[in-house]
Amino acid sequence: MQQLFILKSGTDYFRFTDTGYTECSLQKASVYPMDCLEKVKQLLQQLQNDGVGDAAIFTLTLIEEPFTQTSGLN
Repeated sequence: MQQLFILKSGTDYFRFTDTGYTECSLQKASVYPMDCLEKVKQLLQQLQNDGVGDAAIFTLTLIEEPFTQTSGLN
């Protein structure tokens, strides 16, 4: 199991680049290791300064397990 930080507003996530950020789906969102909390707080402040008042930090929990045909995929 691994936990990562992710920034979210409503149902949208954020992808950060050197030139800014965009709203996106979970598959394209920027994620950060747990030891990057200060950076994530700075990014949250940037979103809030830009008027994204409902932006928040979430933890994303990944569970790795072997794939089998019975894993729920059709």
